Amino acid sequence: MNFISKLRLFFLKRIKINGLNPDSYQPLWGVEVSRLVLLSVLFLFFLLFFGLSILIVSYTPAKGLLPDSVRNTDRVTLEQQYLKIDSLMSRLEMQEKYISDVKKIILGEPLGEDIPEDTLGENTAQNLEDVSTDFSASERNLAEKVRDEIKEDQGFEEGHEKLEGLYFFPPVNGVLSAKMENGHLGVDVVTEEKATIKSVLDGTVIFSDWTNRGGRTVIVTHGNGYISVYMHASVLLKKAGDRVRGGDPVAIVGNSGENTTGPHLHFELIFNGKYVNPLNYISFK
Repeated sequence: MNFISKLRLFFLKRIKINGLNPDSYQPLWGVEVSRLVLLSVLFLFFLLFFGLSILIVSYTPAKGLLPDSVRNTDRVTLEQQYLKIDSLMSRLEMQEKYISDVKKIILGEPLGEDIPEDTLGENTAQNLEDVSTDFSASERNLAEKVRDEIKEDQGFEEGHEKLEGLYFFPPVNGVLSAKMENGHLGVDVVTEEKATIKSVLDGTVIFSDWTNRGGRTVIVTHGNGYISVYMHASVLLKKAGDRVRGGDPVAIVGNSGENTTGPHLHFELIFNGKYVNPLNYISFK
């Protein structure tokens, strides 16, 4: 008889369990089961007991009976996770505020403290005095610093050299109709109507909407100090938050907005908070 057969016979062998009267030793009850059934019942009883113990320790005051080291480890872990989440939320809020302020500065819109009261809803204007909208000293200093850096010397930085090895895709090919000069923060390029406007570098779209000055406008931040602005489009192909690669279409040439007399692209390039001359970086021919 091989080992498997012996093992099978061992588990299938039946055992009789009797309950005896302690005085007369007469059987009061009895049950006959195989060893396999008996072991299965004991295993299930152990699982049930273990599960109930976990539930009792986890969800009742009995948790206080655990050693302090176990409870402290659990508390420290929760505190560390909370601090990480709080830090990530703070960084996300700071990034969103920075992007919002950059968009407003580029588009010539007021920052939060400059919003005129007559643009607010009636109920909001009535309750404005009940809402704290004051900037902290550090926030105000940061906003003023960013605004001053962009507007300093009318924001021009004619002699700046582009980063080594950085290739700028031409947003369009066409004829230059207006150069960068005082009061004109970029270049105007006349090209075919409905021509595709392309991103000059890899980046993320931070604005894609209508502005009075530039009509349908796309703004892309490139993560290396550069921000590119594309104005007067007829169609916007990307929305805020979209990732783009250099050469990807972001809009279609048009004639939207106030400061335009025909289909063209008004293109602006900003580096480290200052407007730079796109002709030092890009050939539009």
